[in-house]
Amino acid sequence: MTLMKTSTMEQKMWSRVFDDGLWDLYLWAVFFNVAIYMLGGELDWSVAQTVIPFFVVLLGAHQLLMAAKRRITAPRIGYFKPHKKRRTEIGAVGAISVVVSILMLATTILAVTGTFSGDISLTLVLFGVLALKMVVLFSLAAHFLGVTRFYVYAALGAAGMVGGEIAVATADVARGWDVIAMFGAPAIVMLPTGLVLLSRFLKAYPKAEDAGPETEDAA
Repeated sequence: MTLMKTSTMEQKMWSRVFDDGLWDLYLWAVFFNVAIYMLGGELDWSVAQTVIPFFVVLLGAHQLLMAAKRRITAPRIGYFKPHKKRRTEIGAVGAISVVVSILMLATTILAVTGTFSGDISLTLVLFGVLALKMVVLFSLAAHFLGVTRFYVYAALGAAGMVGGEIAVATADVARGWDVIAMFGAPAIVMLPTGLVLLSRFLKAYPKAEDAGPETEDAA
């Protein structure tokens, strides 16, 4: 019974890690950044308009996430170190991410050495593997971390890729739009989701100095 209560409490505490919406906003920044970068390439924007902002956002987004976690989340619900089993599951997700990345590298090498038939587009294969990686990682994260909305992000990424491929096959659309749709579709949902979750989190868990006298007495 005690073990079950401990597991349930850990699950509740773990879910709060994602209740603040900050991970959704972080993912939105990364996905939107990739979509804009690819859009710039399709529209022939200059390096200053695409590459430099891309790397600035890519390098700064994670730092902003960690800073927001320290200033917003930690003062309200404290610091939480997941159980060893949970850390193992997270490690498994990371390992699978590395495996899929190696698969992408191997695909590139095979294509460069002429292994693939000339009828098979290397770009299509690489983008397909990228979409597979996105779907697999979001689905695993949803399963292991208990964040069910990640299934939605996985589905949107897959739908964006399929929609982009349909547009490439039926209209005069460059394959780069696959990636724009693949990352842009989830990003459209991530932003409002993150903002709504953050707003709810701030109301549900006010900091001690922000809480009224009744809240303090009740605690």
